[in-house]
Amino acid sequence: MRPTPDEVMAGIRSLLKEEIAPSVPAHAQPQLKRVMAVLRDGRWNEAGFDLLRENAVFAELARACAERIGQQGDLPPHFPALAADLHLAADHRVPVSFAEANDVNRKLRCALSRCMDAVRDVRLTALDELCSMIGSALLALRQS
Repeated sequence: MRPTPDEVMAGIRSLLKEEIAPSVPAHAQPQLKRVMAVLRDGRWNEAGFDLLRENAVFAELARACAERIGQQGDLPPHFPALAADLHLAADHRVPVSFAEANDVNRKLRCALSRCMDAVRDVRLTALDELCSMIGSALLALRQS
């Protein structure tokens, strides 16, 4: 049976505390303590699932934003490309590794960020709620 991510992190913390910490100079001890605290406080067993859940929320949000942009008439010429970018980011294949899931997350965040910037730049009240939708989703994820 393989160790869980939490067990791996506990082992790393133990190694750092017992073998590495005694030889770390005094000026570097605070940094080492911060690293050890992160290793202790992380939700390592859930990290991958948290990332996949976040990607699902962001993908649905990107689709909703693209749809809303597509429903609006009289938008600046770069908005159809923005909607296509949102659809492209949202329509990713299921990641098969943590690295792929991180890459999907980065692409979704970038697409949503560009959407927020574009909406703010044109100041169209019809699209103002997109920024609120994105902000609310980010806040809900942060609180979960």
